[in-house]
Amino acid sequence: NWISRLKEFDAFLKDSFPGCVLKDTHPGYV
Repeated sequence: NWISRLKEFDAFLKDSFPGCVLKDTHPGYV
């Protein structure tokens, strides 16, 4: 499931780059 992958990646980004959030760069992403 690519959505669960995205959520894992989003969590990874938040851990690695606190200022980087997928929701900010991809407004349609929920």
